[in-house]
Amino acid sequence: MAVGGAEPFRDSAHSGLVRRPQGELGLLPYVPMRLLSVLACAALSACSTPPRSTPHQFSVLLGARTLDNDDIWAPVEDEMVAGMEYSLVGQSGFGLELGGLASGRFDVRVSDDVRATGAVAEVYLGLRREFVLGGWRPYLGGGGVLLAAGIDNDSGGLIADDEDASAAVYLHGGLLYKVAPSLSLGVDVRLVTGSSLEFEGIEGDADYAQLALVIATSF
Repeated sequence: MAVGGAEPFRDSAHSGLVRRPQGELGLLPYVPMRLLSVLACAALSACSTPPRSTPHQFSVLLGARTLDNDDIWAPVEDEMVAGMEYSLVGQSGFGLELGGLASGRFDVRVSDDVRATGAVAEVYLGLRREFVLGGWRPYLGGGGVLLAAGIDNDSGGLIADDEDASAAVYLHGGLLYKVAPSLSLGVDVRLVTGSSLEFEGIEGDADYAQLALVIATSF
């Protein structure tokens, strides 16, 4: 909702927030699609060796994401992301995963007196499948996600802001390499789709593509 009577800042060319030229992460949506395809092929050809010596894993993720809907997210559609995930996988290679992620881009200059901030937070629960390829451990997962998102525009101390929440679905895949008996490093690619948001009367979504580094410990 708008505070202090401020109106959302939009340009005359479209009904969304003020846009900017595509940022340095603009090609990010194309990277996860290609990597997910590679991971799926690797997973299908993997052997059936039990994927873990212990069933529990805790992971930290650090990376970047691009929100698909420029009309409501520009100029903060490219965000840094951090999160944590717990997974439980049995000897069959099937299991569950539960995690939380938060992303944001803050105080982006739109014009001399306008700055924008955007953020997304989410929790998710889904199914997981892991495989073993020598020292490598590819995996796939997917399920449901509940996310909350918001965007603020600050113009001379007057704030126009709005936030909303939505359910969605996610699909991700990754590749981990065991560097120590209980420590693995790797990469994770993730897609979220099916969300529905409304900011200042403008309908949109918080669907995104994400690429992150993973530090995982098994116990």
